[in-house]
Amino acid sequence: MWDFENIIFEHYKVQKDKVYNLYFEFAPSGFIHVGIIRVLFSMNKIKNRLKSLGIEAKLIIGIQDRYTIKSNNHFHAEEALNNKQLVDVKSPYDNTKNYLEFFTSDFINSLNKFNLTIDEIKHVSDLYKKENLTTYFTGLLQKQVHAMEKIKSFQNHIPTLYFPKCDSCGKMYESDVNEIDADYKFSYKCKNCGNESTSSLLQNNGAFTFKIEAAIKFSIFNIDIQFAGLDHYDALKVSSEINQLIFGKPFDKQFYIVNMVLNNFGEVIHKSKGNSKAISNFTDEEIEFITKLLNRTNNSTLLKLPISLSLKSH
Repeated sequence: MWDFENIIFEHYKVQKDKVYNLYFEFAPSGFIHVGIIRVLFSMNKIKNRLKSLGIEAKLIIGIQDRYTIKSNNHFHAEEALNNKQLVDVKSPYDNTKNYLEFFTSDFINSLNKFNLTIDEIKHVSDLYKKENLTTYFTGLLQKQVHAMEKIKSFQNHIPTLYFPKCDSCGKMYESDVNEIDADYKFSYKCKNCGNESTSSLLQNNGAFTFKIEAAIKFSIFNIDIQFAGLDHYDALKVSSEINQLIFGKPFDKQFYIVNMVLNNFGEVIHKSKGNSKAISNFTDEEIEFITKLLNRTNNSTLLKLPISLSLKSH
C-alpha cells in the first residue's frame, strides 16, 4: 500500500487523453488540523507529478454539507444542538454565518496558509438530487440487503442504511431507516422527540450511512483517485465492493492513503475531537515547521505533533 504512488503512475502513464479527478472529502465538524493538510499536500504533489508527465488532473474537495454538530475541545455545543445539522445553526464565532459556512471558510483559509490549491468544491448533498438518484437508486434498491450484509461483516453493530433528518426537531442520527421503497420513500421514528413520519429521499435532508454514500460517490462524482487517511481505508474498501453491487461494473478507482497524525498524547487527531491546535491559530513559525516536516516525511510514516500543537481530548 505504501508503494502506491508508483502504482498510480504506472497505471496512468499510458492514458494522457483525459482529466483525472483527484478527490478528498471532509466533514466540516471542526477546525482544520495537520492531518487534513497532510492529505492536501499529497494531492498537490500528485497533481504536479501527473502534470510533469503531460497528464491533466483536477483536485476536487467534497464537503459533507449534511453533517451535524458535535462538541469538542474548540467549542462546546449545548445538548439541544447536538446532532443538529451545521447548516441550521449560527456559528458562535461569526453570527453572520452558519456552522457549515464558517468551517468551510476556515478550510479555505487554512489551505491558503500553506499555499495549497484546489480546483473544485462539490457538495455531497448533490448525490440526493433526482437526476443522480435515478442513476444509482435502482441498483441500490435491488442490492440493499446484500450491501448491508457487507457492512455488517465489517463492523460489530447492526448497520443503518439511511439516517433521516427529523422533520419535527430537525436532528439527525436519532432514527434508523433500513428499507426504502421504489418511490424513494421510507418511514421513521425519532428517538429524540418521538415524531413518527413518512418521507422521501427527494424531500428529506438526511444521509446514507458513510459506506453506502462513499460507494455512490465513486461513480457519481467520477472519482479516479480517492485520497484518505489510513483510518478510513478499510471502510473505503467495503465501499468499493458495494459500488460494484450497485453499478454492476468492476471497480476501477484507485486509493491514495496517507498515514495518520498523532498529538503528543498519542491520540489520532480529529476535527470532531479538537485534540490539536487549529491551523487557523498557527504562527508563521509553526506553518514553516509543519511545511518542512511534511515535505521530508514519507506518507507511510506515522507523524507525532509536538506538545505545543497538541490538545488532550476531554
